[in-house]
Amino acid sequence: MISTLAPSAPPFCPNPRCPYHRGTVICWRYVRAGFFARVKAPCRIQRYQCCHCRRYFSDQTFRSDYWLRRPDLLLPVFHRLLGCSAYRQIAREFGVSPQTVLTHAARLGRHCLLFHEQLRPREIHEPVALDGFQSFEYSQYHPTLYHVLAGVSHYFYGFTGAQTDQWHPELTEGTTPVRMVAPRGRERDFTLNEDLANHARAWILQQKAVAPDRPQIVARFTGGEAGLLSGLMRNPDQIRNRPMVVDAPSGKGRVIMFANNPIYRWQTFGEHGMVFNALMFWNDMGAAGAAKPSTAAQ
Repeated sequence: MISTLAPSAPPFCPNPRCPYHRGTVICWRYVRAGFFARVKAPCRIQRYQCCHCRRYFSDQTFRSDYWLRRPDLLLPVFHRLLGCSAYRQIAREFGVSPQTVLTHAARLGRHCLLFHEQLRPREIHEPVALDGFQSFEYSQYHPTLYHVLAGVSHYFYGFTGAQTDQWHPELTEGTTPVRMVAPRGRERDFTLNEDLANHARAWILQQKAVAPDRPQIVARFTGGEAGLLSGLMRNPDQIRNRPMVVDAPSGKGRVIMFANNPIYRWQTFGEHGMVFNALMFWNDMGAAGAAKPSTAAQ
């Protein structure tokens, strides 16, 4: 990757409102409009003007280091990101802010997507597989889902990403969209993890007040096509509304049973909390078989 080279001729007009921005450029005319100087190399930059929209631009407009204060970091950041270095680690190495590294990473990501789009075949002539994975690279509170379409030739034809976070999640209760409401004064530190824990605790207490000695179903499988986010599943309707997590009283304690495998592989990092909560906070619901009835039950 060379960040200092620009095209010998402008490929298109950079004005998004110009018809020669992304359309045909066969009849596009532009004129040279002198030069301007800058501190960083190259110090002499050619300027142009579009003859259609009269927009001025330069060779620098089409470079990958356009509007970067530290263009010299673009290539080193690229290599260190390939080596899986963290943003703060790269920032400490070059003595810059982590936000500077994040800006360079975002610029590199956009250019990689554009480069990948140029190489993408316009037609698919091989078997492909759709799969997905979850990344916590940005933050543990900002999981990002990637759905990848790959061919047998190991070529990635593209992917669609869906992103949510712990403060403004997209939630549904049954089939009804719901909105998470944070307590007054806690809009910044109240997260989805705490909200789900509060709802689960309230629901379990309500169920135990009605039948304290019976095992309680904490969670069920959604089942069907809606329950499959990525990968493959045979007969997904067979697990529709089947118990996934069961809380069963046993003597002075309780047994938490999982029908799924919540500690399977690192991609399911978000489900590890279910096991840790069961180990550390199993008694926060009150003694098994001795839960006090709620006001509504009385």
